Amino acid sequence: MEHLNHYSSSDSDSDEPNVPVQPLRKRKLPPVAPELLDKFAKSPRISTSDIPAMNRGNSRSKSFLHASKFWHSFCFLEWTPTREQRSRLLPLSQHLTSYISNTKTRFSHCEWQSNLINTLGSHLPLHVSLSDTLLLKNQQPETFIKHIRQGLRELKVVPDGKGVISNEISIRFNTQPKVYTNQFGNKLFLAIALDGPSTEKLARLADIIDIEVVRLLKENNDALLKPLRRSYHVSLDYCILDEPITEKELAELNDVIGKVNIYERFKGVKNLPLFRLSPEELDWKTSFVKVQNGRLFCTLDIGKVSFL
Repeated sequence: MEHLNHYSSSDSDSDEPNVPVQPLRKRKLPPVAPELLDKFAKSPRISTSDIPAMNRGNSRSKSFLHASKFWHSFCFLEWTPTREQRSRLLPLSQHLTSYISNTKTRFSHCEWQSNLINTLGSHLPLHVSLSDTLLLKNQQPETFIKHIRQGLRELKVVPDGKGVISNEISIRFNTQPKVYTNQFGNKLFLAIALDGPSTEKLARLADIIDIEVVRLLKENNDALLKPLRRSYHVSLDYCILDEPITEKELAELNDVIGKVNIYERFKGVKNLPLFRLSPEELDWKTSFVKVQNGRLFCTLDIGKVSFL
């Protein structure tokens, strides 16, 4: 056996040159056009129809009365939180609703429904309202969108030498949560409000929308509505009340919930882990205004106009 010669194998790994393996480049998918998304959009405002079978056999009062041959219409900013943001918003929502449940008010037994996730477990987009809910006649929806688009186009455009100044709106939230109600007082919204700097451009947008709404209503000899209560916020949860809330009760409830700072550790909430939340974790930006008319949606780009 000692006379056998050991020849190297042609398949030996040691003879193969070390060729670096280039990682496959992942192609980024192009963004989906807003016009396509509008065709599959869902209303950010929960349907007001109340099905007893889905509410333990109890028929509760509706948050907004349906009117035959009219379209529910309004303008809003849409926010689709990232996965990381949702991982912060969900426990925040749980803490806030549990906090209210531990209060000595008649709202401690409210059955809160999430705006973050539906009963099937699907994630939902959130929104900031720029107008109140309007009731438009059957022939008015397209006219309404036309008026809003025209109002945005009439904004003064200011070039900066390199192009047009961007009107991307940066959103940051205030430190305190707040409870809001609809115009009938039979629906509560548990929300986080926008801070002062974030509301400046929103106020300008809302002014333009108000002007166009008034113009549309005058053209059709319709009664003018009360101005929108300016309270820019994102609702995390909602509940429908059997008995409308009074202004005094709403103020007292906000005094209670106003003691919470969403950027500090929550105390006194049982069976929920403590967590910290920093302001920048929930920051987001947008340059689109969405208009809804019944089941019709339209996305308007405000990124090429100036608010100066």
